[in-house]
Amino acid sequence: MLLSILTLISQWAIPFLLLAVPLYGMLKKVPVYESFVEGAEQGFYTA
Repeated sequence: MLLSILTLISQWAIPFLLLAVPLYGMLKKVPVYESFVEGAEQGFYTA
């Protein structure tokens, strides 16, 4: 029982985060795409 619950949680953790983070940004009225592009650009300079 516990193993099946943990398996279910682990299968849905990443898809949930991929939806939850942009939705949270939209609710806070943050320009999500522009913020992503800006962060990616800064990542290139860091690397």
